Amino acid sequence: MTQLESRPNQLHRTPETEASWRRLYRAGAVAGFLATVLLIGDIALSGVGTVPETASAWLAQLRSNPWLGLRNLDLLNASLAVVTLPLSLAIYGAHRRSEPALTALGVLLGAVGAALFLGANVALPMLDVADRCTQDCPAAAEALLARGAHGSLGALPGFLVSEAGSLLFAWTMVRGGVFGRATAWAGLLGTAGLIAYTVAATAAGGTSGPLLMLALPAGVLALVWQVRTSLRLWALGRRDTLGHQGLP
Repeated sequence: MTQLESRPNQLHRTPETEASWRRLYRAGAVAGFLATVLLIGDIALSGVGTVPETASAWLAQLRSNPWLGLRNLDLLNASLAVVTLPLSLAIYGAHRRSEPALTALGVLLGAVGAALFLGANVALPMLDVADRCTQDCPAAAEALLARGAHGSLGALPGFLVSEAGSLLFAWTMVRGGVFGRATAWAGLLGTAGLIAYTVAATAAGGTSGPLLMLALPAGVLALVWQVRTSLRLWALGRRDTLGHQGLP
């Protein structure tokens, strides 16, 4: 074995490389904080108005309250899938030595899920139809809603793939020891609860009291996971040296 081969860690832990990872940790933390604000906004808007049931009602809501209509058509959720991509990369960076394969798969699932979510989302096309049509244009609206309405089968794959990535990250945190078990279990339980709620609500064709009772604690746990993860990443990004105290 050559001297060069016997020191692989030193080759990869140059000050420049570590500084790059610290910048990624901070970027991931900022993305996590932004996603938290968006998620809280989404929850706040969920108590305003109702989700329309017909194409004409959707168009009417988009004309009278565009922001509520766009939210009800999952534009915030689709945006969250994109905003959290730097967070996913930062989580990978924090586990790149202990769990590189699982976290790399989590990043891939997050990226694919975001692409599926954006591809299926019809919020902006529906707003365009509402703006252009002087009448209800139910045929055009119905075609779009069939592709990706809120709670539809078209919107489900993007959500499930994205959340599968989050579930992998949370499981990695249980094993990795960087973020703490409380953070990890909040992510596991919250993500699993949101997946169960979304699948059940899609199958039932809407929400009900029991389903909302499942969604509420799951959503709170997911928020806790996101905030604690972001705070930890910010702390990692501010460290002068990441090689001590068991940190990556």
